[in-house]
Amino acid sequence: MLNEIYQSLDPIAFSVGPFSVRWYGIAYVLGFICAALVLMSTAKRWRVRVDSDALITIMLCVIVGVIVGGRLGYVLFYGDGYYLQHPADIFALS
Repeated sequence: MLNEIYQSLDPIAFSVGPFSVRWYGIAYVLGFICAALVLMSTAKRWRVRVDSDALITIMLCVIVGVIVGGRLGYVLFYGDGYYLQHPADIFALS
C-alpha cells in the first residue's frame, strides 16, 4: 500500500515559471532549520555561548559539507566508473 503511494508521488512540490522545487529540497531545508534549532537549544542547555554569527558560520559549513559529501558519495558509490571517464561531470548541477 505504501509503495503505491510512494510511486505515485510527484517529485516536484511546486513550480514557479522555469523554477521547480522538489520535495527532497524542502526536506533538506527543513533538516537544516531543525539542526540549527537543536544546536541553539543544546548550546543554551549546556550554557555555551553561540551567537548568531557563530550559528550562521556553523550552518554554512554544515550545508556545504552535506552538499559536497552527498555528491562525492554519489560519484563514488553509484558512478560505476562513468565519472572516471567524464570527470567534468562531477561538478554538473543537473
